[in-house]
Amino acid sequence: MSNASGNATAVTFANNTLQRAVPTWTTIGILNTANVFASLFGNTFLLVLLLSSRELRTPFNIHIIDLAAANLLASTASFLYSWSTLFGTVWTYGEFACTYYQYIYWVECSVAYYQHLLIALIRLWSVTHPHSYRVRHTKRLALGLIIGIWAGTHAFMLPFVIRDGLYFRRTLRENNYRCRANEHAQWTYNVVAQVVMYLLPIALQIMVFPALFVKQKRKLRNRSVLPSSQGNRISNIPLNAPVSLPGTSGALPLDSSNRLSPSGAGKVARIKRPTSGIVFLAIWSLCALVSWLPINLGVFMTTLNPAVPVPVRAWQVFGALVVIRTTIDPIIFLLSVRNLREAVHRLGNRIAGHFRP
Repeated sequence: MSNASGNATAVTFANNTLQRAVPTWTTIGILNTANVFASLFGNTFLLVLLLSSRELRTPFNIHIIDLAAANLLASTASFLYSWSTLFGTVWTYGEFACTYYQYIYWVECSVAYYQHLLIALIRLWSVTHPHSYRVRHTKRLALGLIIGIWAGTHAFMLPFVIRDGLYFRRTLRENNYRCRANEHAQWTYNVVAQVVMYLLPIALQIMVFPALFVKQKRKLRNRSVLPSSQGNRISNIPLNAPVSLPGTSGALPLDSSNRLSPSGAGKVARIKRPTSGIVFLAIWSLCALVSWLPINLGVFMTTLNPAVPVPVRAWQVFGALVVIRTTIDPIIFLLSVRNLREAVHRLGNRIAGHFRP
């Protein structure tokens, strides 16, 4: 199963004697470590930005606050793994840190997957039913959904971690200083957890944008074919009659040539279309497809059949892609959410003002 850093849970070395950590500056190790620091910075900045202003704590942004906090937790475990693999692939942090790492690996990553799915569904709601979204998506509903995700994932996954720590997992010394759960002792639990808590939310998240795309295409196709009764009504409208469009208040004035006057054209330009939400969902689904699906499918197949050949280099690339996701999340939000872009712009102006003569 993929972990917070996207790599296998095992951190190994040749024998059961704790060796001295020696830096091994591999490309993957350096990339993972750099991504961890970028993730810590980006999610901390996003979290501080949202918590510093009451105006930014909108119902949708509450989901962003929750995800940023979860990404920070995942980044701490990613740091432990990346740093240990960079310096000799030895787990030197002790039993308590290993237990914390296993908690992030099994429980908190499940929370993150369902948080991403929830954000995709909320965004889909805002695009397909904007009026219902504005009326019903309140802060109370957002908090209730978030609490439900945390409670549900902990109820499902925490017993696995507790049972493993109490009964099945070997100590670091017994396990050649590898921080690894005894997955074979709970094999059925492991397989079901991978399907329900990992593969299912990833698959649903990937399907959100294609489903929206098909729905939008069908809607456009239906609009292009008007019923005959509507065609007759439209043909009876005088050519110089005012035109009213969705999203505008009142009719749009026409000039003497039956064209929109400049004031009318201005109103048309201000009609809002949900393009930003569609682009967001496209990027969101693509990130799940590229970042999460490869390693989770690979781990699931090797869990069912350990003889499945997966090159070591492939695991390293898959792991690096997972680490990048927590770094990309705050960038996506800062670029796609309007009030966050405006807040960053105001912050930049204030900082620049201090350096002006």
